[in-house]
Amino acid sequence: MNRIVLSIEAAEGGHILRLVRGAAGLDPVRLPLFALDRTATWAQDFSNPGMNRAGLVGEAGDALDHCLRNLEHYKAVIAAALTASPGDPAKPIFVHMNDEVVEDLPWEALRAGNPPTFLGLDSRWPVGRMTGMEGGDTTIRAALESQLRVLVVLAAKGVSGRSQLEELRAAFDPARAHLDWRITVLTKDDDDLTAVAEWARDGAPVVAERFDSRQQLFDVLVRDKPHLAHFFCHGTAGGGTSQAGPTLLFATALDELIDRPESVPVVIGDLIAQPALLDSLWLLVLNCCESALPRGLPSLARSLVQKHLVPAVVGMREKVPPTNAHVFCRPFYREILQIIAAVQDGSLSEVEWVGALVGTRRELVNTLRVDPADLREWTVPVIYVRPEAFVLQPVPNDEELLEELDYLIKFRASLGATAPPSKLARIDARIRELKALLLS
Repeated sequence: MNRIVLSIEAAEGGHILRLVRGAAGLDPVRLPLFALDRTATWAQDFSNPGMNRAGLVGEAGDALDHCLRNLEHYKAVIAAALTASPGDPAKPIFVHMNDEVVEDLPWEALRAGNPPTFLGLDSRWPVGRMTGMEGGDTTIRAALESQLRVLVVLAAKGVSGRSQLEELRAAFDPARAHLDWRITVLTKDDDDLTAVAEWARDGAPVVAERFDSRQQLFDVLVRDKPHLAHFFCHGTAGGGTSQAGPTLLFATALDELIDRPESVPVVIGDLIAQPALLDSLWLLVLNCCESALPRGLPSLARSLVQKHLVPAVVGMREKVPPTNAHVFCRPFYREILQIIAAVQDGSLSEVEWVGALVGTRRELVNTLRVDPADLREWTVPVIYVRPEAFVLQPVPNDEELLEELDYLIKFRASLGATAPPSKLARIDARIRELKALLLS
């Protein structure tokens, strides 16, 4: 894996910083608490959602770089990475975290070099987040079937999903020439149903259903087994007096009609209790407020990845103005579809979804026409991935499928009752997937 991975782990009296990937045989460094200084002016300003001022993001990026420079090896690794030329293979930079102090910091703003460069705005060094312990297998494998299945849920109270639907169409339509895809849309709005019907009349493989319940959402997840899912709704990080934890808030047409609060909350526990709901997903996009914000407990995005429910989740660190939410869609999915097309033609197998966020961040900067050093909005979308490599390959022939299935069944039986439940769940999910592929 062509990654730089910096691990920051909570420890008594501070944090431990180590370079996990990027160089070998390196000793960890203990960071005192002040190295992650959340009392600094920039940190206080960043804790005030929506606040922008001249130089805020630049100050944050420089402070985080200064923190990492406590690790001598980081300087050399970053200096080497910064010599990459445009067109060179990307070398993603991940911060591996296991606590909310580290999660709460805007690592996407990291900048380094002279003159200072925002790493997260350059495709050579996309910046992401990593969570969870690496299992016995160092690879998560998924099959690129003959058709890419996508689920889109447009259910943000008081906000139309029409602009997001238009941006999704602009990203997916050009890919029809070389990629077979199918989209199911669940929406609360008549306008969206009309737009999907028009899209389908133009020959697109897209269908829509009126969204009305949590059970409907769960049923569609099980029925369609999507590879990609995009949820546009409101959300809350939980914490404080809330006992529910991170929550997605979906609205129905009736909620809009009688102007009541969202009647379809989905809390983290709902998803953890039913891992089969998400086991077909490669990537989940939570285009909703606070889906990547910790508040005394891990964010929803981090929790889903950490607990092996989804290999990668995109979330938002804070509330997103509805007028900006659609800006995310077109550049992001355009990049995602290019990645999948590269897998299909055999030029790529090991996938780093983090690179798709670079275009999104640039689009936010260009749309709002502000110096990125002054604009926090481009740092709001974040991605969490697992430590294992994610390998996506075209569906093998039946003989290869049977060989892998036989191996996994025997391996599963050898683990016994003491194996971590998350590892068993991941193996069971792959066994189910292989059986489904053989039956199809």
